[in-house]
Amino acid sequence: LFLISYEAAFVKGCDDYFSDLRLYLELGLALSFLYHIYDWKIDGEISQAFKAIKTAQKSTIFTQAPRRLERSLLKVSEFKLDILDNIEDLMNPLKVTADWYYQSAYEHILRLLKVKDYENIVTHKIDALEDLYSTAQEISYSKVALITEIIIILLIAFEVIAMLPPILSGK
Repeated sequence: LFLISYEAAFVKGCDDYFSDLRLYLELGLALSFLYHIYDWKIDGEISQAFKAIKTAQKSTIFTQAPRRLERSLLKVSEFKLDILDNIEDLMNPLKVTADWYYQSAYEHILRLLKVKDYENIVTHKIDALEDLYSTAQEISYSKVALITEIIIILLIAFEVIAMLPPILSGK
């Protein structure tokens, strides 16, 4: 028995239907909670990355800051791979159930729980951390290039100075 209006619905005698919907609701809640956990963990890694960048700014040439930033990026990349490999399949209603009605119900549950919004937030934070790492890596490479250029100039100057005494003495 189904009685449906725009404000409410009354369903009687469909126990299997409700148990299936309850399972899809639990799956949607689990996905939402999982994205919350990833968001919290990525926030921690971003704060570690900012500490590493501040350390790199204060130091002269060589520090452990790029390594700390790289560790944060590796952890976040692990999260990204997990999201791509496992969670994206659970976000797709076609991969969760073959029944079109359950697909639309599951999609509606995900929309109500704003799971896609949390996925976008987590993805944005991962992308921001990757951009941060690439910027820090470029800065690190430019420091190494500058040091190499200074060493080459010093070696050339040393060679010129080493050749001056024989030239000045006339030999």
